[in-house]
Amino acid sequence: MTKIENFESVYTASGNLDGEMMKNFLLAHGVESILLGESAGTTYGLTTTPLGKIEVMVKLEDIETAHKLIQQYENGFFED
Repeated sequence: MTKIENFESVYTASGNLDGEMMKNFLLAHGVESILLGESAGTTYGLTTTPLGKIEVMVKLEDIETAHKLIQQYENGFFED
């Protein structure tokens, strides 16, 4: 897992769009996050290579909440 001071990765997105969607999902539920990724992936529009990988990072105190929200999201809890 990627780690920067006071933040930890909770989700690995396939490109910037996927990362922005997860960032906004978490924010809608009160969890602020930042995106961390390789700039070459954004420049060339890569999404399926390691260069296209985007890490969604949350503050250490929000990790548990973020993991629960992501698990519910992935299990379809938020689908209509």
